[in-house]
Amino acid sequence: MANKQDFTDELNNILIQAKKDKKTSVEILSKDLHDSVASNDENSMPNCCNAMRDVEAVNFLRMEVTSTTKSGQSTTIKIRYYL
Repeated sequence: MANKQDFTDELNNILIQAKKDKKTSVEILSKDLHDSVASNDENSMPNCCNAMRDVEAVNFLRMEVTSTTKSGQSTTIKIRYYL
């Protein structure tokens, strides 16, 4: 099962590339991040969502949750990171 650090590493790679591309923000859907790290592992979605929320201080100025669910552990969680 993919752990939280696996998702954090991939998210950081995405944010670093977005900065290199001179983007001012990037929006990540939990399903997309999950599929890029552990597409066949349904049980790792909580690790994915936790990584998306907890990475805030690493590579961007702020984040905005643009779509969430009651559980906060869904494939439809969407977060915009301002670079």
